[in-house]
Amino acid sequence: MLYSFGDTGIGTPPGPTGVVVGNDGTLYGALNQGGESAPDCGAVGCGTVFSLTPPASPGGPWTPATLYTFTGGTDGGGPTGRVVIGPGGVLYGAVIAGGSEGGGAVFTLTPPASPGGPWTEATLFNFPVSGSGGAKPNGVVLAGSGKIYGTTENGGSPDCMGEGTQGCGVVFLLTPPASPGGAWTEDALYKFSSGPAPGPLVLKKGVLYGVDGYRTGEVFSLRP
Repeated sequence: MLYSFGDTGIGTPPGPTGVVVGNDGTLYGALNQGGESAPDCGAVGCGTVFSLTPPASPGGPWTPATLYTFTGGTDGGGPTGRVVIGPGGVLYGAVIAGGSEGGGAVFTLTPPASPGGPWTEATLFNFPVSGSGGAKPNGVVLAGSGKIYGTTENGGSPDCMGEGTQGCGVVFLLTPPASPGGAWTEDALYKFSSGPAPGPLVLKKGVLYGVDGYRTGEVFSLRP
């Protein structure tokens, strides 16, 4: 056991969503609850992004730090999947709720210019509550070209398994803008018709791998 988060103080676990290892051995991850209480998330909080710094000597305690606390507003809330590390130590991730359109968002966290300073959050793309492009993202992976792949729990085909839900989810691609500050472009690469809620992806040699379905339980691949 490297570190235990305990709970939010009201008996609800914060819910870590996985970790990624930095070059210096620091662990980075997210909690889908916790942080300060917020109107859109209640007393459990909207979640945080954290780091765990390894001990100076073997067997010592790991040191936690909260890098960012979500508010549930335009920055969204409820991080899902792992955060991933991009060039310059920038963290990329997804939140399942909120954002400017209400269907979650993909975000970045840029490290401070000097140690101990605040991390800077920015939203790259906002998902609508429903639609063919997906809603409620479930984590992201980075491609070498700067593109971002991910999945959503909802969206895509309007009817999921004949039950008239908001869709079984999609695999999406986010393409960066041609010039800094421009809008990212989203494309739905695949729309699921069964097995709702595809999980986070793995990218290997241009092929995407993942799992989908709380009921059907499938492992899938997507090739360009």
